[in-house]
Amino acid sequence: KTQFLLIIIYTIIIYKLQSSTLNIAVLNISKKDFQIKFIYIIYSRVKTL
Repeated sequence: KTQFLLIIIYTIIIYKLQSSTLNIAVLNISKKDFQIKFIYIIYSRVKTL
């Protein structure tokens, strides 16, 4: 139950980034449930690489 709630909160945070611009982003993509679409959303919100 706790894990399910954390996944929901994590997803909401990722999707809220769609209307934002970031100066820096740090990703932990080692988790199995991390989806490729999340990487794209974060990558597209960062100003410079």
